[in-house]
Amino acid sequence: MIKMNLKDAKIMYKMLGLGKITDSCTSEEPHTVKYNRHNVAYKLNYCDGGQSEKRVGYYGVCSENIIRYNIEEKHREWCSNQECRCYQYYSGEITYQDIVNVYPEEWPCYESATLMNWNVSAGTNKDGTPRKIKRAEEKSLCVLTTLLPKAKEEERIIIASFIIDEVFTGDDETEGYVAANEDYCLEFSPNEAKQLHFWEYYANPNHPETKAWNTGLIRYFNDEIAAKMLSRMVVVKSDEEGKQKAKSMLDYYVKLHKGLYNHIT
Repeated sequence: MIKMNLKDAKIMYKMLGLGKITDSCTSEEPHTVKYNRHNVAYKLNYCDGGQSEKRVGYYGVCSENIIRYNIEEKHREWCSNQECRCYQYYSGEITYQDIVNVYPEEWPCYESATLMNWNVSAGTNKDGTPRKIKRAEEKSLCVLTTLLPKAKEEERIIIASFIIDEVFTGDDETEGYVAANEDYCLEFSPNEAKQLHFWEYYANPNHPETKAWNTGLIRYFNDEIAAKMLSRMVVVKSDEEGKQKAKSMLDYYVKLHKGLYNHIT
């Protein structure tokens, strides 16, 4: 069980008008409220590009081991596509260095540049047609989630978050995307991310007891869940600069949306 920092949680609840909070308040039991703002959670394939003590990945080409893992064990749709440069390396058509040499001008997948561009795409369907983002909203929260190699679905972690600055729904030619407000982006180290378990905050609307993502890349969640996530992010940030940035992001989010809580019962 991971408890929110009680002092920060009390302050957050008071600001949002969500009522009394006690020492038993935890992030373990997410619940659904009637007003549902369209904050967004993304499911990302694991990418260890640029991995370090301060970064989970998503900032470079995957290692050769993870390329093989994503193809052989996870059977990732794009990783296993003949047009993907990683699959071309896997099948012996090009070398690994060929992929590295053209990065970042050409990146093999969206994941490899996610934390470089702070732009997340809906991707394409199996037939190559672009997917649309139907319900994302500007000024909402976006969290990026993944599973580390060999991890089970209930161990899904949050590796980064941002306030959405731009939403492109998508059309018949271009897939939809959300882009970050560059002043409100948070990236988490491996140790920090392992303290941000997605399923401790989010519950499937129809089957809240089931920790399963199943199909689709996107899940939507309300403001109350977003505020709890942001409060926890302040707690897990290990450096003072990161903690202050997380606090600023929480304050900004509350300032934007506190009026919406009149709709929550």
